[in-house]
Amino acid sequence: MVFITLFISVIFILLLANKKINLGISFILGSILLLIINQKGLSTMIGVLENTFSDKMALTLLLTIALITVLGRVMQEYKILDKMIGSLEFVLRSAKLTIMLAPAFIGLLLVSGGALMSAPLVDKLGTKLSLSSDKKASINMLFRHGLYFIYPFSSTMILSAQLGEFIVWDFIKIALPVTLLFYIVSYIVLLRNVQDTPKTKINIKEYFKNILIFMIYSSPLLSSIVLSIIFNMPFYQVLPVGIVIAYIIHLFDKKRNSNKVKDNFPLLLIKGINFKLVFTVVGVLIFKNSLGEVDNLQETLTNLLATGIPIEIIIILASAFISFSFASVNPSVIILYPIILPLAINYDTKLIYALLIYVTGFITYYISPLHLCQILTLDYFRINLKDLYKNYKFILPITYILTIIWYIML
Repeated sequence: MVFITLFISVIFILLLANKKINLGISFILGSILLLIINQKGLSTMIGVLENTFSDKMALTLLLTIALITVLGRVMQEYKILDKMIGSLEFVLRSAKLTIMLAPAFIGLLLVSGGALMSAPLVDKLGTKLSLSSDKKASINMLFRHGLYFIYPFSSTMILSAQLGEFIVWDFIKIALPVTLLFYIVSYIVLLRNVQDTPKTKINIKEYFKNILIFMIYSSPLLSSIVLSIIFNMPFYQVLPVGIVIAYIIHLFDKKRNSNKVKDNFPLLLIKGINFKLVFTVVGVLIFKNSLGEVDNLQETLTNLLATGIPIEIIIILASAFISFSFASVNPSVIILYPIILPLAINYDTKLIYALLIYVTGFITYYISPLHLCQILTLDYFRINLKDLYKNYKFILPITYILTIIWYIML
């Protein structure tokens, strides 16, 4: 009965989301429904709200998400990303390498419509490489999302570490092979037999100058990651450093008249916050705490596993259904992490379960017709969904099968 009430709540949230109702509101309303059909009263609902907004970890999560969106907006507004990609193309001296890496770098910004930001660059480079429109679109999608499993500032990664109560770098260690597999298989299928553009003679001084330019313009991101690793600082403490560095770069550009963007930094700090995303995370946290109020949820799952059903089957089916339906990995993490991960016998097993939920959720979210990046990419390159699926039919199944093998080896 308890899983039926959870299923009803998930379907209710999905229906609301499909009606274009804000995802945060959808999760809050789904939380209320979940509590009501499990016979919980107003006092329980108030308790859930109090727990959500008094939890230090929840508040730091919201602050981190807000700061990430600000950093992305500042780098976008001040053309820092453009210069970073321009110098990268010069340094790599390869259209094939650039078409692989540029969408990934643009994807690091986590800004709305990011697929449209990388699409023109992929289109131009793809034309140089004589690629068809469907291959250009596939490259824009695949290489943009390849770092999804290991990028520490991804909202999904931060949410996963918070809900799963594990160290993000521990998760990244076991997820790194998945990223490598994803890129290798994508390269073999889409680019291995493509002739690269001929290399021209370069000026050594100009070459090293562009390496320096790339290091400077990527420093807002790199500095935040390096500080977090070396000094073990939380993201909400290191991200302001990246934001300040981005502004300093802008000031130097402005002084040299190479950046004519209006200096509106104080306003950007406010406008840069993606309040819609932050509110979605609020709804997510409320739903997570509501799950904790449902009686016998853990016990029911334990009894289900006692019947002989492997936990991996439950993870794969549940995560695939949820992420494909919502076109997002987050709902799988939100719903399954609090239910599945406590069953792990130790920390390492918890990480492995977390990885399987994450990767299964990613693969099925990725192919969902509701996936926004996919919709934008299809529109830009003027192709149909089946054209993308034609390229995915080898890449995604092979990557997932190899991931399952990696999961078994762990």
